[in-house]
Amino acid sequence: MLFFKRRQSSIADKASGKKLWYPQTVINGSTASTLLIAEQISELSGASRGDVFGVLRDLGVVMRQELASGKRVKLDGVGTFRLIANASGNGVEKKEDVKSSQFNSVRVHFVAEYRRNTVTRERDCTLIVPDLKFSEYGVDKTKPATPSVTPPEQGGGGTSGGHSSGAEGSIGGGL
Repeated sequence: MLFFKRRQSSIADKASGKKLWYPQTVINGSTASTLLIAEQISELSGASRGDVFGVLRDLGVVMRQELASGKRVKLDGVGTFRLIANASGNGVEKKEDVKSSQFNSVRVHFVAEYRRNTVTRERDCTLIVPDLKFSEYGVDKTKPATPSVTPPEQGGGGTSGGHSSGAEGSIGGGL
């Protein structure tokens, strides 16, 4: 379940001239650590938590090496990573004057994996659970339950959570 707060735009709408209100997602709790992810993968796969933790830690090292060599890195079920360097504000007039020293920033660009449903022709992001639910942050005083994960071969991911009141909505898997 994703949580949202009501936020008013700081910029007035062009058509109405009013500052409109929108839902904005918020993080509920802390970041899921490598250890927590390793524990969950260990439960799903049968591999030891220590082995999974080591592999996940080494994944960053290997990805860094592959990205630095100019490759894209594709992780099935997750998405594709690549480096993008920007040279904004550092243009030159002549083609022959272009140099790598013009780059002033490098960032990792990530594109989540999508699969196309051949029947409905909809695209589904593999990282978004079908029928994702939204709840207004702070309205429901009960603490949401920890999401449960179902392996993709058993029907995709899923979440279970306790929600009894407040603003709630959901969105289907098609994007």
